[in-house]
Amino acid sequence: MKKVIDQSFKYFLIVLVLITLGITASVIFILSQEASGFFDQVGFFEFLFGTRWAPLLDPKSFGVLPLINGTMMIVLGSIAIALPAGI
Repeated sequence: MKKVIDQSFKYFLIVLVLITLGITASVIFILSQEASGFFDQVGFFEFLFGTRWAPLLDPKSFGVLPLINGTMMIVLGSIAIALPAGI
């Protein structure tokens, strides 16, 4: 009886893993389809290395470096406050 339960649980986990892989693959597929439409209008390197983020103004600009810079400034500021307080 214990072997049957162990085998059932093993197959149950395999099904869950396959469901997880299927959902992950479908999310990646859908995101890549949507991103391809965006990158048809905006160059990949212009997006990665652009220094201006103004998607609502004319001319539209989608450089992601200012967003990364702002995120890093927030992370470093948070570390500067939280690290001494945590220690």
